[in-house]
Amino acid sequence: MPFDFDLCVLIPSFNNIDGVKRIVETFCELPNVSIIVSDDSDDIVIANAISSFISSKCEDRISYIKREGSAGAVHNWNYLLTQVNANFYTLVHHDEFHTNTKFLEVVTSYYNQRKSCLVLPFTVQNKNGIKRKVSSPLQRRSYGVLKIFLPVFNFIGPTSSLIISQDVRPHFDSKLTWLVDTEWYSRVFSLSENINFLSRSSSIRSVFYENSITWSSNGAVRGLLGKELSALRQQYPSVVRAWRFYGFFYCRIVVRLLGFPSYMSFYIRRLGSFLTK
Repeated sequence: MPFDFDLCVLIPSFNNIDGVKRIVETFCELPNVSIIVSDDSDDIVIANAISSFISSKCEDRISYIKREGSAGAVHNWNYLLTQVNANFYTLVHHDEFHTNTKFLEVVTSYYNQRKSCLVLPFTVQNKNGIKRKVSSPLQRRSYGVLKIFLPVFNFIGPTSSLIISQDVRPHFDSKLTWLVDTEWYSRVFSLSENINFLSRSSSIRSVFYENSITWSSNGAVRGLLGKELSALRQQYPSVVRAWRFYGFFYCRIVVRLLGFPSYMSFYIRRLGSFLTK
């Protein structure tokens, strides 16, 4: 079924108008892109500000939905997946943004490929402003070597790294928090007939903000990971066994070897930042 738009940008919002503004402003001038903001904000002032901002765009293709009595972030993401109204979609959190929209020039060339998934490179920026780039070749090589561990180890990036055709829309597992993205990627990839890593395109910037899920979960990763591995044991028995036996160390070593220049630069800058404090 053809759609009127090339891309649907899904934005789950929670008490963060700046992130919503940055994402919307990136795409709002593009007539072939629809934007849907689904807002779980429990701060009525922020919710009203986001609603007013979207209304000020005066565009039917840019919509705002205020959800009442939400069951949490993951349920909001799953709700957004039911609203897709374009040939491709991407889910962009408020702590992520696209450096530009050049990738849209590539997306249209994949219209004739059913069940496609396009992967953009990304840059991670920590709370001190230190950045680490992850290139498409590194993503591709990591996928080739570590594919089995994708349900429990994220080497792909944030959700906005994926541009997915609308006929591939598995729901996120609401039982998960730390592994919710990467376990979803594994099912997206398994359902996709075409996976393409876009090396000459836009990239994603992912930033650790203090009210992001990544930031708020980071201090409790070990406890969360143990619980979620137990929850996934029935669905991925061999993966969980391998991860607990050797995967934790193996994946980290492999990724650092494959991306050695990027990691070395990152750690040197981190050391420099620490020494100058």
